[in-house]
Amino acid sequence: DYFKKGSSGFRNVGFGANINGLPSSIRRLPVDYVYRFPMTYGDVDSSFSTWEVDVPTIFHFEQEQWRYNEVDGWGMLYLPTDTFTVLRVRSVLQRTDSIYIDQFGIGFAIPELQTVEYKWLAVGEGYPVLQVNTLAGLPVLTRFRYDMENIPTSLPEAAVGDLDPFPNPASDIVHVRMPEGVSGDLVLTDAAGREVRRVPHIRAKAVVAVDLGGLPGGVYDLRIDGNGGRWNGRLVVE
Repeated sequence: DYFKKGSSGFRNVGFGANINGLPSSIRRLPVDYVYRFPMTYGDVDSSFSTWEVDVPTIFHFEQEQWRYNEVDGWGMLYLPTDTFTVLRVRSVLQRTDSIYIDQFGIGFAIPELQTVEYKWLAVGEGYPVLQVNTLAGLPVLTRFRYDMENIPTSLPEAAVGDLDPFPNPASDIVHVRMPEGVSGDLVLTDAAGREVRRVPHIRAKAVVAVDLGGLPGGVYDLRIDGNGGRWNGRLVVE
């Protein structure tokens, strides 16, 4: 597609095509106003455009398009590499294709399925920082602005450690010390993975006593559900 930007708006003026094996440029007359300037929240506008291709003695093809724009949103857009103050433009595209076949001397018109474009526009960016297109209500295109230099390629390594319950083995009560910088729930599970005890909201470095009364003897797993990484332990109940 060929675009032009000016004080009145951003226009689609045509596109490149390959016709009968030859490269060609197709012009839109009138042009398609993708959006108009200046732009503020609540603005609405429409644009009519058309283009055609004629291959002598074979066929003639023409497309008419109506674009209905509405600036229907504004605010902050958070993308993986940046944050933008944006306006959102919703565009409804209604197209009709007409074709005339010379060999048979017949022609017909076919309405296309409705396309809706959602574009998030930010000041100083040449293209939408995010665009989502739908066809008959189904998403068919999603693209966003990104800078490869700013995309993180790894995650910070989470802390991993072992819990050291005492005494171990235990019969009635077991004590567990929370690691430094780690808080959350202490969970005890049996050999089948069923949760049998949970002590909630324990602070970092606190020592918690867990009542083992009523638990059958066997091997149990301890873990911390919370922040600060993965911490696990094993307990033998007598």
